[in-house]
Amino acid sequence: MFSEKFSPLIDRFPQESDALRRIASHFEVVENRSGVKVFDMVFDPNRLFDISQAGSSARFAKVTTILIEARILSRKFVVRSPLGSAILELESWYDRPDTIYDPLTDRELELTDDDLETMYSVVPDGVH
Repeated sequence: MFSEKFSPLIDRFPQESDALRRIASHFEVVENRSGVKVFDMVFDPNRLFDISQAGSSARFAKVTTILIEARILSRKFVVRSPLGSAILELESWYDRPDTIYDPLTDRELELTDDDLETMYSVVPDGVH
């Protein structure tokens, strides 16, 4: 099961083990209910923070870094149209263009850091 990937991390990172256990438990519940749907899970930082109950932004940053480096989660940045739909996904903050065409409003938009929405998604087995 996917949630078993957490065991070595929990042992290796004792200070973050409680938060990692809570996330693993969440994954286990989803796996037990809907199996492969665990790979469809996407979290915004607030939801992931709530699940982990990390306690501080510093601890949360450590937990997400651990999960990204272990290839359990991946981080992406999403740019949304003013109408709500995602119009661009970026792997890195540094890939942000200065402007982007929004086909929903048929106009060019200037992008700022505030336009990037961080999202975490589950990395499917075998994907590196």
